[in-house]
Amino acid sequence: MDENNVLVSASIYNEQYFVNPYYNSIPKEVLEELRIICVTLSAKLHCIFTIGFNEEGNIFINTKSLENDLDYDEIGAKLEINKLLKEKKGLIRALELWYRVFIINKGKDLEKLKENFNEDR
Repeated sequence: MDENNVLVSASIYNEQYFVNPYYNSIPKEVLEELRIICVTLSAKLHCIFTIGFNEEGNIFINTKSLENDLDYDEIGAKLEINKLLKEKKGLIRALELWYRVFIINKGKDLEKLKENFNEDR
């Protein structure tokens, strides 16, 4: 498995949105919320906005801009990501738990994973 598994991404540069088909088992409402987040923040921050999972099942959020893009504000992007992490804490925790249960662990030892997940927080 790739170290950073992209879940969703949006680019202001080519005005495209991507959802990884590997994660189609995530409810459509959640994928729609993630699409809105990605598209909105890629436009607001003028970047490529990506949400994914690392090997441990934690969510990562990245922004990337073209080298000479003066409209991109790296500090502002970090502030927006921190704001998003606070506002969507429940969604992020649910996605991380889902990933650990159904992707990493293939649904095995659900109770043990819940206990470990709660201890991590």
